[in-house]
Amino acid sequence: MCLAACGNGARVDAGDVASADSVPVDGSAADAGGDALAADGGAGITIPDPGNGVAEWIVPGTSPAMMAADMSTPDTAFPVGVVRSSPGYLQAWSGPNGDAFFVFRTGPMFTDFRVAGVHGVPTGDPDFIHVHDGAGLVFGPEIMPVTSTPSSGRWTLEADHVYVLEIHFPGGTFF
Repeated sequence: MCLAACGNGARVDAGDVASADSVPVDGSAADAGGDALAADGGAGITIPDPGNGVAEWIVPGTSPAMMAADMSTPDTAFPVGVVRSSPGYLQAWSGPNGDAFFVFRTGPMFTDFRVAGVHGVPTGDPDFIHVHDGAGLVFGPEIMPVTSTPSSGRWTLEADHVYVLEIHFPGGTFF
């Protein structure tokens, strides 16, 4: 694939990343039914089902306008499938708001999730990469990373659980 060979897109490796700098959310904002609440205390944002297929991190499509509409909010997150290892490559458009969301389920034995080397074309590094809880298919609190930088991170996750990966570039970009 030319994108991988030409350096466009984001290379994601399971290599070292820098120390943690992200602020955790404690997840205490939940209603009696256990659903996550929005930051303002309202109802949570429903996210798509990630599906049960083999994980696919390369979002199809070539139009920036199409990609921005497809995954620029948690409720329009790209359904990745079941993740059994960290992604080796991510490719998508972030929306005009700068956000790109991927929803995935961890495999039955997978708990060490890593993302490294996300870069926008031509914008460079994202502002941040976050992982959010997706229990009950509701966009939940941010999961505290083990380590993180603006373009990489490592998280300890629960096996067989839904999560949302959020990547933010100011003004949007292809990555």
